[in-house]
Amino acid sequence: MRIAITGATGLLGRNLLAEFVKRSYCEGFDLEVIVLGRNQGDVGLSQRVREVLLSDGLDYLGGVKAESYSTYLNNLIAHNVHCIQFDVDSQPKAGAPPILRGPIDYFFHSAALVDFRDQPNVAEDLHRTNVLGTQRVLKIVSQSETGQFVYIGSAYCCGTATGLIAPDTVDLSRTFRNPYEKTKLQAEVLVRDFAARSGMRCRYFRPSTISGRLIEPPMGTTPKFDVFYSWAGFFLRAKIHALGDRADKYADPWSCDCRIAYNIASGLNIVPVDFAAKVIYEICVHDYPGVSYHLVNEAHTPHSTYIPFMLNSIGVVGTSVVSQQPSNLNEFEKL
Repeated sequence: MRIAITGATGLLGRNLLAEFVKRSYCEGFDLEVIVLGRNQGDVGLSQRVREVLLSDGLDYLGGVKAESYSTYLNNLIAHNVHCIQFDVDSQPKAGAPPILRGPIDYFFHSAALVDFRDQPNVAEDLHRTNVLGTQRVLKIVSQSETGQFVYIGSAYCCGTATGLIAPDTVDLSRTFRNPYEKTKLQAEVLVRDFAARSGMRCRYFRPSTISGRLIEPPMGTTPKFDVFYSWAGFFLRAKIHALGDRADKYADPWSCDCRIAYNIASGLNIVPVDFAAKVIYEICVHDYPGVSYHLVNEAHTPHSTYIPFMLNSIGVVGTSVVSQQPSNLNEFEKL
């Protein structure tokens, strides 16, 4: 099997890659992976992908973490993982690299910028990465022999709509909460137009809020504090600043006099990232019927469940819950 993927070092991308690696090892089929991405500072793309596979990839196998799997993984990285420099934020100087012009079974476009701020400069960045970036990816795909192109969108591209929403609903006239939601739909429209023009088979997956793993070990694994994890990152940084250079920044308890305002009757629609990766794999590789899919939970996760859990996981104690933002903020709450 030959796959290409953008966003392989992101949360969903790395788990999707790990799912393919695990299946190839357990089911005995040959796997070749073409990763499109860019260097990050002084760290090259090949090194980033290698680190992802040797950490997440080994963990993802769970209890079957045999020495033979480690050998297999190292051989795969050495011979069957090809890293191609490609920046979705800038126009490529040439066409598709030769390695992409051969047959590709599945091309996964997972790379995207996630930023929920509604500011002009953020909107420009989102349009450049999510919309123009998808356009650049499609240009490369048009020069390849791709069997299926898979676009990873967002359930929030439906904007402020209510009621039953089909996974193939496309309505750019809707009101969107932020530019991110709109750019994800604009990018999906580009893919749908491309599919209509080219006849290439395309699938569309719209995950809701993605969390760390809840199926594959280690439980809860996520590589960064962003989206709904970002506020926990704020508390962790404040804790480190307050406690200084401690041996264990997670385990040492820190009492924080802070009230947290949220609606206890509400929550977020959260799906585990390994669940999303497995569903995408199953639908594509086993050729399930259908084209468009919402990867969402059938019920929301209450704020009162995940917020205390996350604070506990970083050792923050002493917070309390209020239903609305107080007017008499203390110094930390002002911060």
